[in-house]
Amino acid sequence: MFSVRILLASFIVVVALGQAIFCQQASSSQLALEVYFYPNEPPAYQKIYKSQSGGTWYSRFHQIKSPGLDDLPVNAVDIKPSFTDDGIRVTVSVLFGELHEKQKQVGVYTIHEGDKIKIQELTQFGIDPFIISVVNFSPALFDLPEFISKAKSIDYIGIQPAVSTMPAFRVAVRNLSSKNVRAILVRTLKGGVSQLSFLPQGKEGAPLIQPGNAFEFDARVATRATPTPTGYTQVTLPGQVIEVITAVFDDGSFEGEAGPALIYAATLRGEKIQLARMIDLFQRAIDDHQSDPGVTIEALKKNIGTLNVEADPALAAEIIGGFGQPVKETAQELKGPIEIGMKTISSHALNMTKQFQLRNPRPEMGAVDRWLTTLKERYEEWLHRL
Repeated sequence: MFSVRILLASFIVVVALGQAIFCQQASSSQLALEVYFYPNEPPAYQKIYKSQSGGTWYSRFHQIKSPGLDDLPVNAVDIKPSFTDDGIRVTVSVLFGELHEKQKQVGVYTIHEGDKIKIQELTQFGIDPFIISVVNFSPALFDLPEFISKAKSIDYIGIQPAVSTMPAFRVAVRNLSSKNVRAILVRTLKGGVSQLSFLPQGKEGAPLIQPGNAFEFDARVATRATPTPTGYTQVTLPGQVIEVITAVFDDGSFEGEAGPALIYAATLRGEKIQLARMIDLFQRAIDDHQSDPGVTIEALKKNIGTLNVEADPALAAEIIGGFGQPVKETAQELKGPIEIGMKTISSHALNMTKQFQLRNPRPEMGAVDRWLTTLKERYEEWLHRL
């Protein structure tokens, strides 16, 4: 039986990925960005893109100076590498504030394979300089893990190493059923022991994989950093397994282990409850025509923050009773997933409200009404999909 505590952790980091076509043929090697972002630790590796559309945020870095009392704290370092005719262009920026309210470019650098640069300009923002180089990143360094699916409708297509900040493999699967797959629970095992787990699911209640369609996801694996004369090489530990434990369909049925499906159902119930409450809050805010639009927004933020996020044990017992088969989870254990669903919606709504405030420091009432109406309709559609 899958542990409720372990699965709760996987629900906190929910991955919503779109469909893509999987390329089964990997080149023998490719260039990647090697980034030393923290002293005395192995580097991270980044994919280099054909355009500047892709990059990585480093929220962990060594701070050498604290910000002033009136300064927004530095939240992340953004590194975007891309191929150009002159070499590899690396754009480095600093992001400030919890919601990345402010961004400032540190510098733009052009480097080539074998070059190594130190981003000394980061010291202006109290950050220990990152060291960046371009290296030949060879998939031969990886020991390909085995793939297993306990859900018969999730068919294996292929697997290849993925160049990412954390060592991972890109796995491609196909939905063989006639139903939409809403979510799959994936875990990585080493020696039969679970190392990592995560839950790809459709965005805002939308299907993750439609019937007959393919889907890609990146599964992190356990590695060790092996020192070499020029730095570190990430080597995947042998004998690992990437396993699809459960697939949940949009009609509530599932394939694979029952425990994760029950916990996911509880999480969705929490989302439904909070979505309905949030829709009501948006309507009340639309109906409450204040002379100062800022007051309307502040009142909405306060109301979102005070919404109940505690699950009733009776509701948990109801979910277990309606599941349709015996389970080991208790009503008390199921309260946590319900509350995670509630908190997910509350956090989303609060974040949307804060972003609107940042983009519209002095909004007109008409703009506020239009935004509230659009957000209310968005949440209504979300609730309908669930």
